[in-house]
Amino acid sequence: MVLLGFLLGYRIVFKFPNEHLLNSKHFIDRTVWTMLCWLVDLCVVLEEDTKNKLIDKGVNKKNIFFVANGVEMSQCKGISESKKQIELIYVGRLVPQKACDQLIKACKILRKKNINFSLKIIGDGPLKNEMVHLVYDLNLGEQVYFVGYSNNPLAYMERSDILVLPSLHEGMPNALLEAISIGLPIVSTDVGAVRKQVGSFGEQFLCKPDDPECLAEKIYLLAGDPFLRKEYSKYLYKRGGEMFSIQAIAKQYIEKYKKL
Repeated sequence: MVLLGFLLGYRIVFKFPNEHLLNSKHFIDRTVWTMLCWLVDLCVVLEEDTKNKLIDKGVNKKNIFFVANGVEMSQCKGISESKKQIELIYVGRLVPQKACDQLIKACKILRKKNINFSLKIIGDGPLKNEMVHLVYDLNLGEQVYFVGYSNNPLAYMERSDILVLPSLHEGMPNALLEAISIGLPIVSTDVGAVRKQVGSFGEQFLCKPDDPECLAEKIYLLAGDPFLRKEYSKYLYKRGGEMFSIQAIAKQYIEKYKKL
């Protein structure tokens, strides 16, 4: 389709979901991506890693459009100051990249700290049985619940206190955008565009990948301070409206397209 559009004289815009499309070591894949970078007029990227790799491949910075995904903003959730049990939530596939096992291990640490919590795991995948066994090996059956796939994870987020994303790598995770759309506090690994999503206030709740101790520490900090959760919630919701709302992102696209 890209080649056809090029031959017909159309302006070509291509959106890269994440940088891993450019990581292939196969000759054919490398050739295809090199040709694509040469044919398109505008490469849309969601995070810095993809942008940097495109520049390394010789793409002009002027032909790279660094923009976020958009999200439909909902009503900001309320933060209870007297809640006795903290409701954690994970939303994502149960695959190696998402590293749900790191969150489960963090839950073991939280229990040793006598934190009253529960974790709902929203999603399914090939590692589900492995994750279920890990939960029971760590004796967390009364705290961790496997909900399975949901076509409306936002409904679960609205009843939760903290979203946790323990991924090893990401582009711009939609689960975080949905959390931001209701002001749900986030603890995450510092991967992909996450730092841009949570902003300067949220940086204090980021961890390196493969660090369950850090995840537990950040969750512990938020769980024990409802005023901090409320401040974080308001910050994320305001940031979402200004930077990630459908209206804000559409305006950026329109302005960029006018310049093509």
